[in-house]
Amino acid sequence: MSVRTVSLPRLFSRELILSYVLTLLASVITLIGLVILPPQIPLWYSLAIPEQQLVPKMFLILFPIFMLILTTTHTLIIGKLRTMDATIIKIFSFGTTLAIFLFFIALIHIVYVFL
Repeated sequence: MSVRTVSLPRLFSRELILSYVLTLLASVITLIGLVILPPQIPLWYSLAIPEQQLVPKMFLILFPIFMLILTTTHTLIIGKLRTMDATIIKIFSFGTTLAIFLFFIALIHIVYVFL
């Protein structure tokens, strides 16, 4: 039974490219949101007191920053795992894209509330 390996250029699969595209879109949406949103936005929906849910709109910058850090870190980890089975790398890439997609949906939800 042979194990397929993935070469370094192949690491940028559709999943990782989609993660970087979503991160770029999140950056654009954040910049638009910083212009059109009010000074205070609800971010912490789990807090009981409504006043504690509000944060300055600059907190939106955390979404694309965290998305970029996560995608870049996972790309570097996949680069280290390039000798492993291709299926494991695909699963890791898919998990990265899923996490980035969830952050993207959260950002869209926050911005959409004010449109």
